[in-house]
Amino acid sequence: MTKKITGLPEVFLSTKNLSATISREVKAGSARKLGPKLYTRNMRDPEEAIISRNLWPIVSLLMPGTVVSHRTAFENRAAPDGSVFLSGPYPRQIKLPGIVLRQIEGKGAVLGDTPYMGTLFLASRPRTFLENLLPSRQTDRVSKTVGREEVERRLAEMLRVSGEDVLNQLRDQARAVAPELGLEQQFGLLDRLIGALMRSRPAELIAPAARAYAAGEPYDPHRLPVFDALFAGLRAASPGSRPDRAAEPPAFHNVAFFDAYFSTTLRARISLSIRRFGSCSSMRCRPTGRPMLTTCWAPTAWPLARTRCIGGQKISTTSSPC
Repeated sequence: MTKKITGLPEVFLSTKNLSATISREVKAGSARKLGPKLYTRNMRDPEEAIISRNLWPIVSLLMPGTVVSHRTAFENRAAPDGSVFLSGPYPRQIKLPGIVLRQIEGKGAVLGDTPYMGTLFLASRPRTFLENLLPSRQTDRVSKTVGREEVERRLAEMLRVSGEDVLNQLRDQARAVAPELGLEQQFGLLDRLIGALMRSRPAELIAPAARAYAAGEPYDPHRLPVFDALFAGLRAASPGSRPDRAAEPPAFHNVAFFDAYFSTTLRARISLSIRRFGSCSSMRCRPTGRPMLTTCWAPTAWPLARTRCIGGQKISTTSSPC
């Protein structure tokens, strides 16, 4: 029997045949209880970590035959408060360290739902959108749905990434499954939202991305956090000193060549010979790290040249063939 326990996965259920052996393992300190009939032989890691990495095997053990639905199917993870929502024949909940399994009374698996983890079903995309348009009472815990605004945002993202055909397909599939789920009213709302996004019918939208698409305005919500992060990074950064590493030959000559060769902007803007420059005012200058001293340079026909300037006046020119 001990050999049988050793061969079990990290998290397992107690059965009639194993209960006596598991009790001895628990008393000996080589196993511990995580939840109702749920045990583990991992005596090192925190219970929350064990449950988190074995979440779906645990759900399949404790709530077989249910459908991963509502918010959990939409987000593909537990809610911020640890709630995992499933649809089953009656309401119940199981509390575990860091996780709460919440079974909602609802329809079992229907056409389109996918078998998952052996004993579970994963709600189809049309069912997921319909269920998340259900009204949800505000309580002290997280809602079972993500809400209309998040549904609109996801629809707008699908339109941006995959085009109108995907939204039309989603609408057709939702129309077919809504009567079986008793969600005809939610399908009517979904139909109006999709029509508004594709500008085929008027409807009030609340998500910024969805409203922009309905108005025909360009909108990319993913760029806003990127620009915010860039702005914060630039404000927090302290510019460092960058002394001129090519102040003397031969590095001085080599850098002149590479600067001129790789700078397409300067190649386009500077076309005159270095002999025609009377000062540095029309040349590109960069700080050298010394007070009031800059290094100015420009590509010429050949050779290339770099000019040393103080106060905008040319003081010396060094030429070097490539």
